[in-house]
Amino acid sequence: MGSKTISNCVEALIGAYYVGGELTAALQLMKWLGIDAELDPSLVDEAIRTASLHSYIPKAKEIEVLQSKLSYKFPIKGLVL
Repeated sequence: MGSKTISNCVEALIGAYYVGGELTAALQLMKWLGIDAELDPSLVDEAIRTASLHSYIPKAKEIEVLQSKLSYKFPIKGLVL
């Protein structure tokens, strides 16, 4: 099994623990796996909230500008989100 496959599996496990048990569960799994992840949970939560697609919904004009720059018209604009 290649290292990329293993890293994808580990990433999926961490994500599953995060979705199922939130940040604390994901950090405990990472610690159990030997991944040093001493983090301030409030900073991580803030970063996730800031980077979330749900916190930023592009306006129609911005999508038009993007399409213009790419010289490509997206048939389904919802997928651009």
